[in-house]
Amino acid sequence: MKLNVLFITWGVTVGLFIVGCSKSGQAPESSSSALAVSEIDEAKVTALTGEPIKILKTDSIGFPTINRFYWIRVQGHPIKAKLEDISKTILDQVIAAKPNVYYSFTLHFISSEDIRPGAELKKCFAKATFLPEGNWQKVGRDPIDSYGNYKLDCIIGEQR
Repeated sequence: MKLNVLFITWGVTVGLFIVGCSKSGQAPESSSSALAVSEIDEAKVTALTGEPIKILKTDSIGFPTINRFYWIRVQGHPIKAKLEDISKTILDQVIAAKPNVYYSFTLHFISSEDIRPGAELKKCFAKATFLPEGNWQKVGRDPIDSYGNYKLDCIIGEQR
């Protein structure tokens, strides 16, 4: 009987230890937004461009080539020049916060009018990319020490 109690106690202790370790290793759900907040000052971008923005999601893929993605909520459907202005302001902040880290940047613009509960963030009305010479094939091959040869390209989809 004492042996059974010892095994049960040991099993519960090990189980609690494993659960505690796995939970402590998990990133909080808002870690992506917290990272975006540290890279991008939404209030500053809004003040500089005159367009209110909200970073909805961020993501990075690749190793050693790191590609950075942002999903950004804007009011209405701003014109291409305004989206380019927002993109340049965001890129300046990200590059200042983390120089020479990302090989490409993609900003997906989503209108606040198009956001509905459960809507996919992949459905954006515009996308801006910042690539070496504007070419995906040069990503990871060209140096990023100054981003001098990078080109910003903004594409607006069909307006609904």
